[in-house]
Amino acid sequence: MKKITLLVAALAVTAFVNAQTTMSHSTDQTDITGSVACADNTSGISTDNSFWRSYTPADFGVTDEMAVTQVEFAVGSSDFAVAPYAVTVNLYSSDATFPAGNFTLLATQQVPVLESDAGTILTATLDTPFNIDSTSEVIVEVADVDETVNFRIGQNTLGETAPSYLTSVGCAITEPTTTETIGFPDDFIINVVLDTALGLDNNSLAGVSIYPNPASDVLNVSVPSTVEVTSAVLYDVLGKDTGVSLVNGAMNTANLARGVYILSINTTAGSLTEKVVKN
Repeated sequence: MKKITLLVAALAVTAFVNAQTTMSHSTDQTDITGSVACADNTSGISTDNSFWRSYTPADFGVTDEMAVTQVEFAVGSSDFAVAPYAVTVNLYSSDATFPAGNFTLLATQQVPVLESDAGTILTATLDTPFNIDSTSEVIVEVADVDETVNFRIGQNTLGETAPSYLTSVGCAITEPTTTETIGFPDDFIINVVLDTALGLDNNSLAGVSIYPNPASDVLNVSVPSTVEVTSAVLYDVLGKDTGVSLVNGAMNTANLARGVYILSINTTAGSLTEKVVKN
């Protein structure tokens, strides 16, 4: 049996520094406690949980295109967390206003969390930052699927400017649902940091070519002779590594299911992400 539980321990908070523009729906971030989460009915340890928020830059006075570079989130509880435990931060766009619509993965980042991180705000710096215009919504998910660590996102009940959302297969919450709807007034502390928009000309990646797109059997990655690819990962829409390798400038995509994927490339000249469609 699994149930929704609330961790009530009061925890201290460490200071954090805003960079450029920080989008936050939290009225206060100095009081951090453990949030609602789906948990095992016997042990009380959290099971699978995803904690969600969404942001539109224009709501925070942004008028120009900017780059999403970091995600900040508070850790309310991380009991039993030891290396290499990590949560996954995913960022999406949607073809409708969140929580509705079909989500498209824009970036994903593994973030190590230790038991000693409880009560602090962690910063996830994206390996593959991306640009967003001021009127586009960006959706943030902090996901935990490890059932041996009691991870709860940090929260308080001091107010928020937009709802907090939770999903959990274990508790049959399969669509993002507000915490109020399931009976908890939790205000998740999850922020998105914006910085100056990225430009391919600025990071010497203007000559990178990814083709064909849509792809069928092979996806080619061509870079200028002065640029070296240090890593290339193709993620599915759930943020999972497909395991497809870049060999001699090509990826064998023949065995992948049809759909949308995100190619994340790190090079000696910088990083980029590209949405790839598999036919």
